[in-house]
Amino acid sequence: MAMMPHPLDPLSPAEISLAVRHLNNAYPSDKLVFRVVTFLEPPTAQMIPYLEAERSGKRDVTAPKRSAFVQSYKNTTADFREVSRLGLATKPV
Repeated sequence: MAMMPHPLDPLSPAEISLAVRHLNNAYPSDKLVFRVVTFLEPPTAQMIPYLEAERSGKRDVTAPKRSAFVQSYKNTTADFREVSRLGLATKPV
């Protein structure tokens, strides 16, 4: 079983591919050209309780959800798109 990444780890290649796949599935008839796919830090309000629990050794704490920040062009460079919080759940939301 694969280990879950820490909430502040960079995106893995599999997570980058998942983000690209989510958007390609959302726009199947369009040609998307991806400019940026990068890690988006969880909100501080979610990280503080997680980090406090991690520091105290608790293992039953739920990690904040991982998200990506994505910039792409749709069909032409004139149609620039930005997704500021794309969840990396196993299924598109």
